[in-house]
Parts: sequence; C-alpha cells; structure tokens
Amino acid sequence: MTFNEEQIRTLPWHKYGQPEFNHRTTVPDAIVAMWQADDNPQACAEACKELLNAVANEHSGIYYPVLIEVLPYIEEMLLTGGAWQKHVLIGLLHDLSTGLECEGLYEPDLFSEGKIHTIDEVFKRKLLELRPRMEEIAATDEFNAENAKYFIEQLDDITLELSENNME
Repeated sequence: MTFNEEQIRTLPWHKYGQPEFNHRTTVPDAIVAMWQADDNPQACAEACKELLNAVANEHSGIYYPVLIEVLPYIEEMLLTGGAWQKHVLIGLLHDLSTGLECEGLYEPDLFSEGKIHTIDEVFKRKLLELRPRMEEIAATDEFNAENAKYFIEQLDDITLELSENNME
C-alpha cells in the first residue's frame, strides 16, 4: 500500500462506526496528518492525538469500528515512516489494545468466511498481523526498538487470550 491522499479522502468512512463528534473528514484528516508528520517529534505527537480522537473516545474508554479500517494505514506508516512516527504509533496501538473496549458489538460486513466476530476479536486478530512490522522495528537500533519489543510481548498475550477463548 502506498500513500494516496485522494484515495484516503474518498473512502466511505461514514460506513464505519466512529465517535459521534467526528465530521465527514475527521478520519481521513487524521490519517493524512499522521502520514505528513513523518519524523517531526512535535508533529507526530499532535497527529497521533488527532488519530486517537478520530477512532476512539479515550475518556469513555472505547474505540470504534472505524479503527479496523485505519489499521492498514498504520501498518504502512510502521513500515515506511520515520522513527518518531513509528514511536507514537506503537504507543497508540498499545493504548488502544489495553484498557479500551469497542463501542458496537458486531459489524458482519467487515469479515470474511461468513463468520460474525466482535470488533474486539477482529481488532486483536489485526494486531497480530502487525507482528512482522514490530519484529522489524525491534531488530533496529532505533530508539523505538524497545517499545516494539514490549509490544511484541503484548501480542504474545493477545495470542494466548485468543487461543484461550477459542477465538483463533
């Protein structure tokens, strides 16, 4: 996947549950801001907060189904972004996967194989798909390598949780 701002802005983001205070352009604006922040620490921090607010209500402890559709862009930024961009995105994924729950129980049109899963199950499965990216970051000498190693441990916990709940 390569960054294509026009494509991001024309996707039907409204189809996916998201915070009620979002506007039509909130999600694509947040993705673009994060992408453009690249390796500027201040811009990365601000864009990450904007992205978090576009997909979650941290004060209420919930994230929304739109997050599932944002994850491929986060993965691409983890692959091609600067060190600061990766750093804040790893933190964002950690925050979203620990302590936040999904608003909305089911979105069957998001899934294959005709199975209906909770958004939380799908989110955790998608997080596990990020493991190769985290391993690549962990193997570098970038300052965020330790964060990636910690997140890999968190992915191990998610794998265990899914297998214990027969979700895998």
